[in-house]
Amino acid sequence: MFDSPINFLDTAAAYGDGESERRIGLVLRELGGLPNGFVLATKADRHLETNDFSGDQTQRSVERSLKLLGLDHLQIVYLHDPEYAPQTFEDINAPGAAVDVLVRLKEQGVIDVLGISGGPIDMLMRYVDTGL
Repeated sequence: MFDSPINFLDTAAAYGDGESERRIGLVLRELGGLPNGFVLATKADRHLETNDFSGDQTQRSVERSLKLLGLDHLQIVYLHDPEYAPQTFEDINAPGAAVDVLVRLKEQGVIDVLGISGGPIDMLMRYVDTGL
């Protein structure tokens, strides 16, 4: 996977309930880290059983990704599928909520780039239009 001409890999905390990140992390540890010039993106996910997308859950999701991938920072993190959360757009963007946690982690250097990943284009555009 890391010796091909493709230098971008996308995963998520929710893929296989962490199994995708765990397997990628095993390979990264064998390689001694992420190869130069390679880009790895992952996603901050809601709790898959409760659909909780609180700030605390977002923090746990990012921390779990860091641990499973064996990295000290993440290049790209997408807020993943917020349309399935019981929280509203306003709730997810409130102080201390999911987006606020991701912005804080970016400011701390834990995340390089933030993004949004999901289904409905109009919903995605609401997040993009925040400029965060």
